[in-house]
Amino acid sequence: MAVITDRGILRTFLEEVRGHVPALESEVRRLREPGTPDNVMDEVHRLAHTIRSASEMIGLAHLAEAARGWSRWRRTGPGRRG
Repeated sequence: MAVITDRGILRTFLEEVRGHVPALESEVRRLREPGTPDNVMDEVHRLAHTIRSASEMIGLAHLAEAARGWSRWRRTGPGRRG
């Protein structure tokens, strides 16, 4: 996988991820609360999928793999039958 070095593309990636990472952290914290609605797990999956896809596109394999783990967790996370 080639790593993208174009500063404009990297800047756009960072802007996007800067918004998604705090949102992902917030949603994961919500999962610890009793009675968390299913849509919270859906949001965790959506955010992780977006981070994974963007990371893959610019060649950040390690970040993409970490986000893939969160994305998979949707099927096996708390209260899920996987």
